[in-house]
Amino acid sequence: TYYAADNDGTCESSTRLAVTVNISANIDAVGDANQLFCATNLSLVSDLVVDGTTITWFDAATNGTAYLNTDVLVNGQTYYAENSNGSCISNSRLAVLVSISDMQFDVTTQVTPTCGKSDGEIVVDVTGGIGNYTYAWSNGSNSSSLINLTDGMYTLTITDDALCTLDTLVRLDCNSTTIPEIITPNGNGKNETWILDLDPEAHVQIYNRWGNLVYTAQPYLDDFDGKANEGVTIGNDYLPSGTYFYVIDKKDGQKPLSGYIELVR
Repeated sequence: TYYAADNDGTCESSTRLAVTVNISANIDAVGDANQLFCATNLSLVSDLVVDGTTITWFDAATNGTAYLNTDVLVNGQTYYAENSNGSCISNSRLAVLVSISDMQFDVTTQVTPTCGKSDGEIVVDVTGGIGNYTYAWSNGSNSSSLINLTDGMYTLTITDDALCTLDTLVRLDCNSTTIPEIITPNGNGKNETWILDLDPEAHVQIYNRWGNLVYTAQPYLDDFDGKANEGVTIGNDYLPSGTYFYVIDKKDGQKPLSGYIELVR
């Protein structure tokens, strides 16, 4: 408190005026300089979090234009917080960089399982989020890819470092194509050829135990009767009895089917 006395050179005032001076401490806004948001929430300037009495947000560190609390936040934009306590304004503005997570989901691989088997596959790719991703599948997996799947529905929740989430569902319908595991071309009129009922686009290849291609067809007309049309046995000679490896590419964007067929005479 200071006391003021009036003096005109000859006389001094009989009383003194008491003046109390209050000096405010630093009232700069305080908060996280990097703030994360989720695009699904449509965050506003009012959602920025800082400590202060009365906060006004600007588009520049000095001067500039003030934002409205209802203005939508922009990804990658820096916002400047100025604090006021009614009588004083902060010496400087707090710079806050806004990052907005906008996760997008894509299935990069989807292998249809064979009905009754566990040979399906799902691989996902996520972009637009912040930091690392965590995966929570309905079957308990925490990977971006699933293998050895049966048909059914698989739900997935993806979370990034901003704690934003993306929920999705992938349905796998099984492939009812039945691949006979044996043919017996012995002339009795039964099981003489390999019946697959494939679309004309499908490509069928058969290999012997040494990995040599012995048969190929596109389209496949359900006419493989144990005769080779590739390799050293081309002609009317039958392939010997034994186990052969096949690859069937249905040309439908899915992983080719593969397995073994037994040729018995």
